[in-house]
Amino acid sequence: MPRKTWVQLNRFRTGHGRFNASLHRMGLLDNKNCVCGDIQSAIHILYHCIVMALPCSITNTTNEDLIEYLRNSSF
Repeated sequence: MPRKTWVQLNRFRTGHGRFNASLHRMGLLDNKNCVCGDIQSAIHILYHCIVMALPCSITNTTNEDLIEYLRNSSF
């Protein structure tokens, strides 16, 4: 797995990625909301967001699907 993808995966696992809520907490963003309007966090993206959701269910996704999703994201 490429390093960038591995880093992004670990950001999701720990919840300390480039999510708007985290960046807002550090004073790097003025807005902690997602494009859908809710507070953007790893949990929000994985389970609740209708705009940035995974292309399949998190419980039955394949490694290839997850890697492709992470490659196309900016977290």
